Amino acid sequence: MLDVVIVGAGPAGISSALKCAKNGYNTLIIEEGKGIKPYGGVVPIALLSDLKQKLGLKMPLSLLSYPKMLGLFYVPPSGKEKGGFVKGYKILNINRCLFNEWLRLITKDRYIPILFNAKFIKFQEEKEHIKVFIKKDDAILKIKTKYLIGADGVFSRVRKQIYPNLDTDVTAILQEYWDAKRDFNEFFYMFFRKAITPTYGYVIPKNKLFIIGTGVPKKDVGKLQDCIMKFKKWLKEEFCFKPLFLKKTEIGFIPRFTPVIGKRNVILAGDAGGFCNPFSGEGIRLAIESGASAGEALKKAELSGDFLAYAYNQCIEEIASFILRMLEFTLSMNDEIAEEFVSNELSRNWKIEVDF
Repeated sequence: MLDVVIVGAGPAGISSALKCAKNGYNTLIIEEGKGIKPYGGVVPIALLSDLKQKLGLKMPLSLLSYPKMLGLFYVPPSGKEKGGFVKGYKILNINRCLFNEWLRLITKDRYIPILFNAKFIKFQEEKEHIKVFIKKDDAILKIKTKYLIGADGVFSRVRKQIYPNLDTDVTAILQEYWDAKRDFNEFFYMFFRKAITPTYGYVIPKNKLFIIGTGVPKKDVGKLQDCIMKFKKWLKEEFCFKPLFLKKTEIGFIPRFTPVIGKRNVILAGDAGGFCNPFSGEGIRLAIESGASAGEALKKAELSGDFLAYAYNQCIEEIASFILRMLEFTLSMNDEIAEEFVSNELSRNWKIEVDF
């Protein structure tokens, strides 16, 4: 029997596995292998310290895109003239595919097995263990484990079994990769205007292309194409955006609900538990933090004899409170609030140290 089975080999799942294995627990990751969700690839520089402090990892420079770092530029509803960059603030511009591959190579180096092309079906709680049912090729496998961690994304099957009646909202994201003429510099641009997009629009320079994206709540998913067309028109008016060639288009989803941790000895990490910033859409850092917390909680549960979910709730409380505050702010956002928010952010002066 295994100590822990982790569903999902993204940043949350692998962080959980690394922490569990480091603490001496027999760990297995199962991964369906449908690829990496659409992602802009901008993350706080604090990710570097999280990787080092929580997982003992140093991220190589080779995982960064070009430009390696970006400033942060806000454009309020009133337009570019009232916008500007946040002084001293820098974020990392990573290549998400390379980042995921790097984490998976580390699990291989540490002899943590990943069962690829394995679809989680269900779990069954029994007196002394949890039975996990997965589909591999044409066979149904049954795996016994003491603990189960669901890190299987925003549409988590593990979460759906724990909370079958839970109504979870998501933000639908449409992003396009353009070769274009433009008046953009080395910034991550965030735009706010309700008449164009209910959440926000963004522009990310990445490897000589520009990622153009907008997001809408699940109920408005049919409006995504209209939103991005309006957004590109705004970019043309204020940033001389002239699209030349569309390389690819992606649609993805991010959590937009109050975080949930799980029950008894089955818990949730990353997007599966709603551990993603609903305001900015950034999820990698919170995936790492929640995954590492899940691994730490397992050790505490073993020592105390408590259920894993109880120990995890204590470890994740601060992160969950942050996400709840961001969710409340996001849901209250209108053009007036956005205008005030941008004005306040532009008055700040950050001092961020980078340690590669």
